[in-house]
Amino acid sequence: RLYCAHSNFPRLPAESSVEIWDTATMQPVGQHRFAQPPGSLTWAVPRGGEWFACFAHYRPLGDPARAQVVRFDAQWQRLASWSFPAELIEHFAGSSASGGGFGPGGALFVTGHDARELYVLAVPETGAVLNWTATIPISAEGQAFAWDPVETNLLYSISRRTKEVIVSQVTSGAAAPLIDKALMADLPTNPDILKQAFPEDAKFWIDNGDKLAERWTRWSGTK
Repeated sequence: RLYCAHSNFPRLPAESSVEIWDTATMQPVGQHRFAQPPGSLTWAVPRGGEWFACFAHYRPLGDPARAQVVRFDAQWQRLASWSFPAELIEHFAGSSASGGGFGPGGALFVTGHDARELYVLAVPETGAVLNWTATIPISAEGQAFAWDPVETNLLYSISRRTKEVIVSQVTSGAAAPLIDKALMADLPTNPDILKQAFPEDAKFWIDNGDKLAERWTRWSGTK
């Protein structure tokens, strides 16, 4: 299934929904419509059997400070919500968080509307404001994005202006000084953790993977 955030912005009253599509046929198969949404839905992502969704407000129709990230259970019942810190709202420049998702280390990453920046946020255990811990320069100007589920330092972004998907590599060397030390300790791209890792020769596995799999199957079947 493909889950897409949808809103009727800039129309009022605000309407928001999650539209569900079959990825094989690309036909709509379901929908969740929010009753009295607290803004215009810009993104919704699954997290541990729950959902995190962002409801935005834009100038001149609204106050960007009213934007919030809401946590829902699997049945879309509201569990908690957080606002963005005032300093980050200034970076949104009258807009809001166009893209969001959980990435390396379990941090919440968001983009604005136009800036070529990726903001790293931590969801607080207590309190109603997200903690802004770092800003990472990226190639795309805001909008939607997604992390690669396998190569976790690859970022797929959308350029609304050129209608392109941009693939970026967020390197640990560039990002490490910007990320909170407590968060960096758990990241797989932590330079100290990378020193203990085994290098992978991608070309070797492309050239020999099938042969080795066949040999392993023969050997394991005769043990």
